[in-house]
Amino acid sequence: MTIKCLFYVDSGPLVGLGHLIRTIALGKELKKNNFRIRYLINDNIETIKIIKKQNLLYHTVDFKNLELQKKYLEENTSDIIITDFFNPSPELLLLLKKYCNLLVSVDDYNLSQYCSDVIINPNSFYKKEDYTKSAPKSEILCGSKYYIMDKKFRKFHLNDKKLEKIANNVLVTFGGNDPNNSSLEVIDALSGFKDEKIISSSKIFKKENDMKRKKLLQSKPNVKIYDFIKNMPKIIYDSDVVFCGGGSTLYQSACVGTPIITIPQAEHELRTAIEFERKKIAINLGLGKDVSKDDIKNAFLKIREDKRVRRAMSVNGKKEVDGKGTERVAQLVLDRLNNYEKKRN
Repeated sequence: MTIKCLFYVDSGPLVGLGHLIRTIALGKELKKNNFRIRYLINDNIETIKIIKKQNLLYHTVDFKNLELQKKYLEENTSDIIITDFFNPSPELLLLLKKYCNLLVSVDDYNLSQYCSDVIINPNSFYKKEDYTKSAPKSEILCGSKYYIMDKKFRKFHLNDKKLEKIANNVLVTFGGNDPNNSSLEVIDALSGFKDEKIISSSKIFKKENDMKRKKLLQSKPNVKIYDFIKNMPKIIYDSDVVFCGGGSTLYQSACVGTPIITIPQAEHELRTAIEFERKKIAINLGLGKDVSKDDIKNAFLKIREDKRVRRAMSVNGKKEVDGKGTERVAQLVLDRLNNYEKKRN
């Protein structure tokens, strides 16, 4: 029997592409169990580009218009709906619950009032008790063991991470949105290290930054800039140090054992960065708007030639994130659907 699954995903310049990327990874895993996957997304160019590249079924809708969403749900029945939103409205969640047998919400920051059957929060600092008031009737699963990512990260997790005596290969990536221009700040701060090979992946280089990009590439031949890296697991694994925000790249880098210097881009990312520093997985420099080039340079100097510290960060990261989260969540979804069917029969 084919299981009809609708992913309801918020993705774009304001919230980044992380929600979309991880649901694609989960969808691939669910397809192995005869799931028919569809996506309901907002009308965003970058989101649609990625969806089309993956040859996924999708429909765009105005997320502010509940009537249009209701019409779509009535015409397209689903056995299960999986949401991945920064901050889903209670009204939307109540609407979705009416049109499926199982409503699952992948949630990061506990910002709403939830009626979902299951809530999965993959952040390491959240606990079941945090949802006592916001989701009293939901099944709550928290922790980085549920972090959803491409299964290729698991492959590199199993490899023995090679650490160089001196960290020379640096990856600078702040996702689809870099509001504080942290990529440029990091690249400038590391300009004095002539041996460094720097790869930057960011969407920050829009028209207003074209000249900055041109000058950067002319003055720093050791820097390569990509709008999109195809094989991110390998790039992260091959890097000696990763500079990133407090989102998905933080967990991905921990998974493959690459030392991290994190610069959270917004308040909601700060808690993850603080937790990862507490567990000695990363160095947290604080919010991007408050970080100086000296802060960046000093943090890099702290671990650049200290292989012992980087080894500890690598080991601790792999302990925290094992790369099996996608499989765990997929199996959980399947088990809950099976339980629903048994109760109904």
